[in-house]
Amino acid sequence: HPAREMWEILVDDSTVPLRVAIFNRNSQPLRAWDVHINAVVDILGKPTTLLKATLATTEWLDENAKRLWQRKVWLERELTKFAPPPSTKRWEGSVPRKLREGGGSAVIGGTAHLGRLAKTVIFLTEKLRAYKDVPLIPAKWKK
Repeated sequence: HPAREMWEILVDDSTVPLRVAIFNRNSQPLRAWDVHINAVVDILGKPTTLLKATLATTEWLDENAKRLWQRKVWLERELTKFAPPPSTKRWEGSVPRKLREGGGSAVIGGTAHLGRLAKTVIFLTEKLRAYKDVPLIPAKWKK
């Protein structure tokens, strides 16, 4: 079978992290974009809600959520030049409310589902490509 990404987790009061393969609710291997606070994942066959993350992880999640949200807003603005933008609410989850209200200074607290936001950006990019050439990943994001 294909190699699986292994995750290190601390369960309850353990002091040594367990190295395990973790799956989402659909029994698919977990990816970094799926991990966020309040995500339900399958750990050792048991549904587990992720309740907290390190400060570095939370900052990484929030930074990338803001970046993806800004890209989404830009894509929608560009699409309005050609046609009404399609609804993307089914992918966004509850985080967009915080992003809409707080803008660039929103405190999301690691709850953003980056996979959903990324799907939204991909969907809108494909819609905009019907009218003009636009890269999926802006040059300024590449390092």
